[in-house]
Formats: sequence, C-alpha cells, structure tokens
Amino acid sequence: MAAVLSTPHPTAVRLDDPLLVAATDRGRAYLLSLDAERFLFEFYRVAGLPPTTPEGYGGWERSDAVNFRGHTLGHHLSALAASAASCRDDTTRQALLAQVRAGVLGLERCQEAYAAAHPGSAGYVSAFRESALDQVQGTGESDENVLVPWYDLHKVLAGLLDVHALVDGRTGARALRVATAFGLAVHRRVVALDSRQVLLRTEYGGMNEALYRLLAVTGDLRLREAAEAFDEVDLFRELAAGRDVLPGRHANTTIPKLIGALARYRVLTEHPHTAAGLTDDARADLPTYRAAAEQFFDIVLRDHTYVTGANSQAEHFHAPGTLYERAARQGVRGNAETAETCNTYNMRRLARALYETTGESRYADYDELALRNHILASQHPERGTTTYFNAMAPGYHKVVHTPETEFWCCTGTGMESFAGLGATLYALDAEGVRVDGFHPSTLDAAGLGMRVVQEGLLPASDTVTLRVEALEPAADARPGQTGVTLRLRVPDWCARPELALDGAAVTPERDGGHVVLRDVRPGTTITYRLPARVTAHPTGDEPSFVAFRYGPVVLSAGLGPADVDACEPTGILVRISDHDPHARDVLTLPAGTPVAAHLAGAPLRRLPDAADGTVRFAPHGTLDGDDLVYAPHHLRWDERYAIYLHVEEQGSPAARARADRAAQERRRAAATVDELTVFDGNNFENAKAVRAERSAVGVLAGRTHRAAEPGGWFAYTLDAEGATSLGLTLRPEDGPVTVTLDGAVTHRVAGDARHADPDGFVEFDLPLPGTGRRVEVRCEPATDVPCRVHGVRTFGDA
Repeated sequence: MAAVLSTPHPTAVRLDDPLLVAATDRGRAYLLSLDAERFLFEFYRVAGLPPTTPEGYGGWERSDAVNFRGHTLGHHLSALAASAASCRDDTTRQALLAQVRAGVLGLERCQEAYAAAHPGSAGYVSAFRESALDQVQGTGESDENVLVPWYDLHKVLAGLLDVHALVDGRTGARALRVATAFGLAVHRRVVALDSRQVLLRTEYGGMNEALYRLLAVTGDLRLREAAEAFDEVDLFRELAAGRDVLPGRHANTTIPKLIGALARYRVLTEHPHTAAGLTDDARADLPTYRAAAEQFFDIVLRDHTYVTGANSQAEHFHAPGTLYERAARQGVRGNAETAETCNTYNMRRLARALYETTGESRYADYDELALRNHILASQHPERGTTTYFNAMAPGYHKVVHTPETEFWCCTGTGMESFAGLGATLYALDAEGVRVDGFHPSTLDAAGLGMRVVQEGLLPASDTVTLRVEALEPAADARPGQTGVTLRLRVPDWCARPELALDGAAVTPERDGGHVVLRDVRPGTTITYRLPARVTAHPTGDEPSFVAFRYGPVVLSAGLGPADVDACEPTGILVRISDHDPHARDVLTLPAGTPVAAHLAGAPLRRLPDAADGTVRFAPHGTLDGDDLVYAPHHLRWDERYAIYLHVEEQGSPAARARADRAAQERRRAAATVDELTVFDGNNFENAKAVRAERSAVGVLAGRTHRAAEPGGWFAYTLDAEGATSLGLTLRPEDGPVTVTLDGAVTHRVAGDARHADPDGFVEFDLPLPGTGRRVEVRCEPATDVPCRVHGVRTFGDA
C-alpha cells in the first residue's frame, strides 16, 4: 500500500520568503559555528581513541555531571545534511558537507575501534559505556551519569539515516554502514532480554521509528525485531480506541513513540518484503498502529494544544481541557514552562507523516499553525539560537540557549527545524502538485516537467500568485505529459477563498481541504485570494483567557522591553523567563458588555502596518487596553508579551473571583523558596538531586508522583534559605509516609480526606529543622503499604 503523498526532495524547493531565507541563513551560520570533532570527544574516549580536540562541549554534552551526552551530534548531522541539500551556495554547501563527513567518519572510526576491543558488542557506537544501557534495562548497574541513554542513541541513529537519505556518494554509504552495524548491535542486545518492560520505563526517543526506517532501507528482518522491542503496544491500543491516557505523561517522550507506531504501519505496508514472516494476527493488527497515531494526534490537538500549535506544561501532558490552569495557575516559575519547542517539532513530524499517509489537509493546517507561530517564533532574529519554552501567560519573554554551553534538546531540534523550512510547503500526489504552505518559494517538479513559482506575503497581503513554468530540459517528465493537476490548500482560517486563472475569476472546485485546478499547463498564472480576519481563541477551561489570530498568524501584545538574559534556572541547565508582576494581564470591558458578544464581534481593530509591512492591531472598546499593540508573535523579541490575556466585564463575579485567586496564588508564590511538582525520573527530579531505591514515578488523577515500595525510599535536596516549613502533597488514599529531614528530624504523614482540595490533594506543613541553605527530604513507607508523594516544597512567610 503506497502513501498517498510524497514530499519533494530538499533540492527541489527554493525559499524566496525573506523571513524564511533569513531564518535559514541564521540556522546555517549556527551549524557551521559548531565542530563535529568536539561533539565526538566522548565518543572517542569510549572507543579508546585519543580525541582530536582538547575538549568536548559542555552543557547537556558534559561528562562530569548528569547529562544527555551524544544527542547533539545526531541532531547536528541531521541538520547539516538537510541544510546542505537545500543550499544554493556551493561554498556554504561544501562547508556543511565537510562537517557531515567529519561526523560520519568519526563515528565509523569509533565503531571500528570499539568492535576491535569488544568483539561481542561490534556495532556499538556511543558517547557512554554500555553499562548505561544495562542499568536502564534492569540487567546491571552503572556509574555512568547519562540520564536517558537510548534517547541519546536514537538521535545518533536518526542523524546517520538522514545523512544516508540526503547526502550522495561515499559519505551517505558510510553513514548507512555505520547505522546498520549499530542497528544489529541493538538487535543483539534487546533479543537477549527476558522482559522489555524495564527498558521502556526510561525515555528512548524514537528508537522504534529509526529502526523501522533502517529496516525499510536494508530489508534486514532483524531490525524489525529490534524495533518491536521499543513499541509500547498497550499504549497504542489504548490510544487507537480513542482513550486519552496522556495526563501525566512526558510529552516529548510520548510523541516520538507514536511517530514510531505510524512508521511500523507504513514500512510494513509500503514495503511488503519487510513484513515477511509476520503472523496473520500481526498483519491484521497493523492498522492499529496507524489508528493509534491518528487518534493520538486528534486527542493532542483537541484537548492539549494552545493557540500556537504548542502543547505541554513542565514538559508534560495534563488533564484534558486544562490549558488555562496549566498556563496561568502554576506559579511564577511553572507558568513559564509551557509550550516546549521539541514537542512542536515532533508534532510537525507526526503531522507530516499522517499527511503523506492519508492526504487529509487538516494535517497541513496544523503544520502551518505550528510552523508560523511556534517554530518561527523560537529562533532569535540576531543570535540564531532557539527557545526551550514559550510562556502562554502574560508578562514573560523568550529565553534562548547559549551557543556552546547548554545544548538543550530544543537546541538540537531547533537545528533541524531551521534546516528544513521548505519541507512542508509542497507535496506530490498521483495527479500533480499540492501547494500547502503559502510563502514565496519555487518548486521544481522534474518528474512533471514543470516549475511552480509562488509569490505573496501573507498576512500583510491576502493574495498569493502562482506561475506555472516549463522546466528546461524536462527529461524526467512523464511520457506524453501535458497539463497537471494543482491542489491549493484552503486554510482552516479562510471561509471563502477566491480564485482567478490568467486574470479571469473562476468558481473554485473543492475537494476536501483543497481547491482543485485540472490540466494546468506552463504559462498559467493563478491568483489565489485568502481573506483573513481576527478571531478570538479562549481556552476551554476559562472562557475569559483569550488569544487572537489574524488568518495564519497568532498575535501577541507587547508589554514593554525585557532583558533577554533575565531568567531563572529550571531542570538541568535549562533557563526560563522571569516574570514581571506588574505586566498587564487583563482587558476590562465596560459593565454590561458580555465577554462572549465582544469577542464574537470585532475585538481588535487594524492599525496602519509598520514600516516593514508588519500587520498591527489594537483592542477597542476596553477600559484599559486600547493602547496595546498586537503583532505577529513570531516577530516578538526582546520584550515581554501577552499571547493570552483575560478579557473581563468590569465588576463581574467572574472578574472578582479571578482576582481573588490571583492574589492567593501570588501569596503562595511569594512564600515558596523551592518546589518539585513534576516527578519524571528525568530533568526535573534530577535537578533536585533525586536518589531512590525500590521506587518509581507514576501518574494519578492527572498528576505525576513518586512512589516507594515497602523497604524502598526516595530523597531530594531542596533550597531552604529563608524557609521555615516543608510542604508535602499527598492524597487521602496514599499510604502513610515517614519523612526524614536532614537525616535527623522525622515526621509521619498520612492523607486526610477532610482537608483535600477539589482535586483530592492535601498539602501538609512540616516544620524545618534549622535555617540551612538546603534541606534533604527523604520519604519512605511508614507501614507495609507503598507510599506516594505528589509535591514537595519549602516555604516561609509570604
């Protein structure tokens, strides 16, 4: 079964949109500022080879503290290969390819040296020893300090596969050899496991997807068996049935799993030889994997996605329909942790794969939303570096990574995003070309003997012009090719597109989410008008918390200048925006003006465009906000902003209740010294120096927790300077907990339903033993019943 669509090769698309061209150039400059040999530093050491540079990189690539080392090399290879493939300047292209060759050759050298020293592990290549894998699969111990080893290795494997797909000649062939040898080493390791359940507890990126991709290229059925080890079939079945099992799950751990599920379906149906030996039941079950990916996408988009196309708070999915609660009621620090950029990168990858599989335009609609309003909003226009989070609540600003000292996950996916900005603008189907992204650009469809040239800058203009030209020579054109079919996407924000052929208006023929033009021949000029309007987008759980769009772009209001380097630490070496408590967060309507009616009308008026053509808007009809200026959020830098604001009727009960809640939350935030509410076995817990035995993380009532079995325990170290109390959050049904503070003072705590909040959680206040700068908090079951903790914080007087 062939895919409905294919994506043009990067060499076939030329970007002409100044916005995309500038972003691509910044991305390339950043790629070329990095050195593949420094990324290989730890790989050489593990292989027993002398590194070629005096030192490696720091940040998440460090080896002297908890790390994710190795992951950035894989992202770098993927981005270099994609950027080189689309690069029109030969000098720059050769510089990109030189880094690709260095990275691949270095990995090959490391792989060969490691195999010579460890013949039983031939094919293994990594920036850390194999004991790290033994530990996360439950078959051994390790003194390695790498947190998620399979995640890191997935990036390397994906990078090699991208090089093979996009770089011709010996380098591409070498990348495939290294990838295949590594894939077979993975196979030997996973088939030897009695159970794969322990392995699946630790984030592993998209190992299943990468191994299925490798299977498609090589046909080696051992790679299918290796990929299956990383398929979480129980999760896939839940999602395929339409059940939202996402609350409490780490978002960027989960999304790649579903990309892998769809990869299994596609590879085994599009390449029938890869399904050889499957049982009849396994063949019949293949549609479940596709259904899981489709249902997952729908669930995330419907119940977990902000107006920008982004999702998550503190890297996790939460209860469906709680976007406001998670964006604006998690405290000053928690509110800054919405919209992880990696998640949107991976949701775009899933959307593209689903679009190729189904041809349904809604996936292209999502891609436009996410590309324009989160991805393009994530790259600093001067530094070229990218964001980790993008706060949805007002009063924050964007924080980007440093060039060489952090290397977050979102650094790596940012490299890839800005190396392929033209990848989703066009698609090819059995009849011709689909135009899905509206940015000035050129598509050379050699197989059709035609070129499509697109002009027009949305949303400053509402008109796109497309010229169809003949390619010379058209040697690859289909025999007897005359005209072709063009499909122009009808965006979900445009109710009535208008169409003209060679200046003559025509009635558009609709086919699903596209306008269809048949028998289009070279020399044709198409004028496609897409009228835009301002629309209001409240969150489902708080109708007064509202964002605005104008056609394809999300608007944000400027709230005053900000120091882009003013930030707070979170997780492992991650930085988030600080918050301006005086920033405007409400638009107040006159008493007697219903919010819903106001939003359904014309809540913003258009201002004269800026000198550079940027569209601008302002509220009107408010008591306190008509001076705000809204503009496309992707252009909002070095200032505080509001994507969402409260829109309230003056003196209404809803406004008074929100103000009371906000005051209470400000008092709690002012009193809090340190806090842990995300129990992930990963970034957030390790930032609090988690230690544990016979303990695991879990999800209950939409929140994460850490539990310990009888005889087990877990401990954290929290900041305590100025704190007088420890807050411990339990549920009434949780087993009693023995809490030891600084190894001396002990308390016994048990859940009490009488004091539970509406969600069933109770915070207990325990006196701290002293006035130290830090406190160690150790929890263990007080009886023979497991204990759970859902939150821990230190606090003092507000």
